Amino acid sequence: MRFPFRLKGGLDSSRKGLLPVLGLGCDWLFCLGELPGRTRVKAEHKRQRVMVVGLDGATFDLIQPWAQEGRLPTFARMMEEGCWGELTSTIPPFTAPAWCTFATGKNPGKHGLYDFAGRKKGTYEMLPLDASSLRASTLWEILSTQGKKVVVLNVPMTYPPPRVNGLLVTGMLTPPNASNFTHPPELASELLKAVPGYEIWPEGVFHPMGRESEFLRVVQELTEMRFAAARYLMGRLDWDFFMVVFRGPDLVQHWLWKYMQDAKAPGGLGEGILEVYKRLDAILASFLELLPQGTTLVLMSDHGAGPLDAYIHVNTWLLGEGYLRIKPSVFSRGKLAMFRSGVTPRRLYRALMRTGLKRNVGSMVRERKSQVRSLLGRVFLSFRDVDWPKTTAYSYGNVGPIYLNVKGREPLGRVEPGAEYEKVREEIARRLLELREPHTGLPLVERVYRKEELYSGPALEEAPDLFFMPRDLRHQGFGLLQFTSNNWFEPSFDRSGGHRMNGILLFWGAGVKKGTLAKADMTDVAPSLLALLDTPIPQDMDGRVLKEAFQEEVWSGKEIRYSDPHQSGEAPGDGLTEEETEEIQRRLKGLGYV
Repeated sequence: MRFPFRLKGGLDSSRKGLLPVLGLGCDWLFCLGELPGRTRVKAEHKRQRVMVVGLDGATFDLIQPWAQEGRLPTFARMMEEGCWGELTSTIPPFTAPAWCTFATGKNPGKHGLYDFAGRKKGTYEMLPLDASSLRASTLWEILSTQGKKVVVLNVPMTYPPPRVNGLLVTGMLTPPNASNFTHPPELASELLKAVPGYEIWPEGVFHPMGRESEFLRVVQELTEMRFAAARYLMGRLDWDFFMVVFRGPDLVQHWLWKYMQDAKAPGGLGEGILEVYKRLDAILASFLELLPQGTTLVLMSDHGAGPLDAYIHVNTWLLGEGYLRIKPSVFSRGKLAMFRSGVTPRRLYRALMRTGLKRNVGSMVRERKSQVRSLLGRVFLSFRDVDWPKTTAYSYGNVGPIYLNVKGREPLGRVEPGAEYEKVREEIARRLLELREPHTGLPLVERVYRKEELYSGPALEEAPDLFFMPRDLRHQGFGLLQFTSNNWFEPSFDRSGGHRMNGILLFWGAGVKKGTLAKADMTDVAPSLLALLDTPIPQDMDGRVLKEAFQEEVWSGKEIRYSDPHQSGEAPGDGLTEEETEEIQRRLKGLGYV
């Protein structure tokens, strides 16, 4: 990734003749104030506008003390002048369902995305999901139908791009080398000309173990690239709603959390997470200068963050408890014996890390995906070895949700709907609550949820039947690699940071009430923004308008209106091809999600 611009100094918001300049601290630095096609929105436009800056995974647990110490002056200013508080994420607090819940104002039971992947109908196979899987209209689609002009940049789960009244650049889960990542389509070439080398999620953010310093540099470059694109698009259209998501906090918190307490961390990694927040602080300072009058700035995250200590390998636990059975064939029983003796993907991963061949192996996997996947399935225990007619429950999902093998729903279901289904769910829930941490003897699971306790709507049938929350979320369920380890509980072998329920929400601008926001849910943001923009709120949204974040005069003369449930417009596209599906799965593995 290279940029043809050269840095002209640090952040300098006092220079009136130039747009603020942001430095990278590496050899390919550039000035963001001279992008092609840049035009500033005239200040005399005083109509109500909204700009949303999404910071994936950002948490006040880090922001607040750093702001108080003077390390994040713009965050400190916005907290002093605005209204802010924690934003409760979805259960699970995970990227795909959380951002989709924000975008639609609806719980996953209505919009249909519980994870990055969903079950392929009539099979036990899980495939990556995309925007074409979403069952509800998004905030920007609703605004578009009301004639509002929108700009949307890098929001996860927006590929393939929907048609909007404005500009849209897709975000996380966009296939690499995709040409159709913008609306309108011609915006792609225009953006690449304005921001040479623009990428949505570059190769350098995957598999960072052993090359953390390089990873941190790539994350910072990605942040600068996103800022450059946002700056360009802010002047490209006279917008009513603008949104951009920066993924830097989530990326570095997953992989660098362990270094925060390490005074001897190499290559400046001890302050790696802080450096990403400092870069975003400078970017926010520039945004505050550029905002047209009448703009409310909304700062938010999809979930919080904290340390990750251990994984709970749910399928291994279900196997040990007898809920999951293996075929009686000699071949499958042989693989089971190998699994129990420790021949697992986890051991292979550890061996590759010790030899330093991980990057070379990654290249081989990219070039021969089908052959490698077939080989792993033949060598290691997998779902192809499961005796489904005798299996009661299985797990698949980023944080280990549990599905019952239900007759009439699963292709080879065993559990009868009704009384038997409820009995099995109750039994598994009870056993989960009885689990103890092997080394401390403390309770491992804080709460177990049945799907109807969390979700409601037409997509409820597709939800996992059980979801459990480990105590304080320092441990995480792991279910995406089917049988990763022969130990049901073990220390994290890759990431050192995980997700938390407490995201961030901050309103800043004219009419915003100063102080703290007592309670806000992920579903509350969309209806609140629609109300600010004087747009009818679909009646089937689950959230409420956060009127308490604003002064009374903001709502005087402005009626909060509701409309019939909004139906999604034309489907954004045909979804992912088989090749794109394989590449998305590979990249999710590189991020530690699969």
